Amino acid sequence: MQLTIKNTHIFDIKVQDEFRKFIVLHKEKIDASKIYELKIIYNSNSVLDRYEDKFYFDNSIYKTIELKFKKQNKKDEAINIQIDQCIGILKDYGIECYNSRIEGHKLNNNNIEIILEEDKSELLDMERKISKGKIGVTVIIPNISYAERKMGELCGKMAAQTYLDLHKSIGNEMMCEILGMQNTGDDSIIWETFIKEYGDLFFSTEDKHKKSKEKFLNRVSTLIEIERKKGRGHDNV
Repeated sequence: MQLTIKNTHIFDIKVQDEFRKFIVLHKEKIDASKIYELKIIYNSNSVLDRYEDKFYFDNSIYKTIELKFKKQNKKDEAINIQIDQCIGILKDYGIECYNSRIEGHKLNNNNIEIILEEDKSELLDMERKISKGKIGVTVIIPNISYAERKMGELCGKMAAQTYLDLHKSIGNEMMCEILGMQNTGDDSIIWETFIKEYGDLFFSTEDKHKKSKEKFLNRVSTLIEIERKKGRGHDNV
């Protein structure tokens, strides 16, 4: 289920009010035996204004916040309060939710999107057991574009370092055998093939990462067994 709150700032209490109305309206469609995940999307540019007075509008969460510590960020606190209140609304109506996130996206409008759907994560059973103590996980990403760019840079560095370590350990010939390609001696081609074949080790979801890792390890194990049968093992593998 999805709720769109048009032309509304993420700091506006209206977000909570509209979400509560939405839940009341659709409560009969919500299966109480299932667990749900909550996602809130807003325009990241709406909180980037350097002039604080822009956030002191009527019904603003921002203007009610009093910081207790120097390192606290008032904008982050306002965003955190917003999603905490929405989670509280779900609890008010007996809706189980242990995974929630609020993300700032680059949008062409100031609409707020709230998505509530069944949680089908792999750790759901464990989460439900832990949640008897009412423990949940909330992810706050004020600027998803910036976060994705930084994560991409980090994953790129990890991929490059992994490739260099492997190359140093086993050399071009074995690397090409793992990749199932002819050894051309061209490092750029080998690198491109490595990313094509095993890029999911670094740039993917947890499930794809797991499958790519299994694929890589199975390939290495197969080659080691072939080399052993030939009577010429690679000590560095």
